[in-house]
Parts: sequence; structure tokens; C-alpha cells
Amino acid sequence: TLIICADTTYTLTLPSVPGVSYAWSTGETGNSIKISQSGKYWVTATDPTCLPVTDTVTMLFNSLIQQPVVDDALLCFNQPASPLVARGKDLTWYSSPTSSDGNPVAPVPSTSDTGTTYYYVTQTILGCESPRAKLTVEVIKKPNFNLGDDILIPCGAKGVVLQTVEEK
Repeated sequence: TLIICADTTYTLTLPSVPGVSYAWSTGETGNSIKISQSGKYWVTATDPTCLPVTDTVTMLFNSLIQQPVVDDALLCFNQPASPLVARGKDLTWYSSPTSSDGNPVAPVPSTSDTGTTYYYVTQTILGCESPRAKLTVEVIKKPNFNLGDDILIPCGAKGVVLQTVEEK
């Protein structure tokens, strides 16, 4: 069985041997055929001095490669960031959903400005690349607050309500 990427054409080729004739399941008679859809294909090679020999191959055009698994990232403004992480095989990172600038090295997002940035990643299995998974990176400013002045809580108090005060 051969697994081939979807939307491609594959050529099956046998050695060209003088005096040997070929009969493919598709009706072709040369030593090679082009295949563009899944199925079983067979060929019979006939040599005038020997018995015919038949062999079969199953072709599977795979369009079901799943996207890699990603986790969105929440980063703090002006803090160091690590390379992005995705779970998959043979990852390729892209800067947009349609760009051709793929890179196997995971990008390190910038935290020099607040806001949202999108990254895209694929995985390649058996030579077939998956659709692009979208990873969202949000850079935020660290919250700045305090809980007010210290207070003593008397013994036997039923509870205390804390209220945050935003500092500017």
C-alpha cells in the first residue's frame, strides 16, 4: 500500500525490459502509469519465454492529515517569551494563513507591545502537509493593584471583604 498526498499524481514505473509486455488494470500497456485516485492497481508482465507475473498495489490518496494541536498563549508585556509550542510531527510555522514562508523553527513572540498576534503551524505526516492551525498570542500589561492598608482582623470575626483598588 502506498499513501500519497491528496491532489497529486503518482507514477508507477516498472523496468523497461526488451521483449516483456505489460498489461495494467487501467488498460494501459506501457511500463508506467499515472495514478491520481485511490484504488487497487495491478499489472501483468508477460515474457515470451516465461509464465506471466502479476503484482498489485493499493494507492491511498490521503486528504485527512489533522492539524497539529496548539495552545493559545497569554504573555506579559516586556517579559521574556519562549518559543511557541505545538504538538505534532514535522512542524512548519507560518506568519499568515496563506504565506509560503514556512520555517521548522518555532517563533519566539515579541512582548515589546501589547495586543494580539496570530501564528500558523502545520504538521507533515508521510510527506503530506496538514491544514494550518491558528495559534493566538496575546500580550497584556501585568495588572497593578493593592489591597489597601494592613488591618487587624479581630478574633471571632465572621469574615472580611477585600476590595482591590487599581493603581495608576
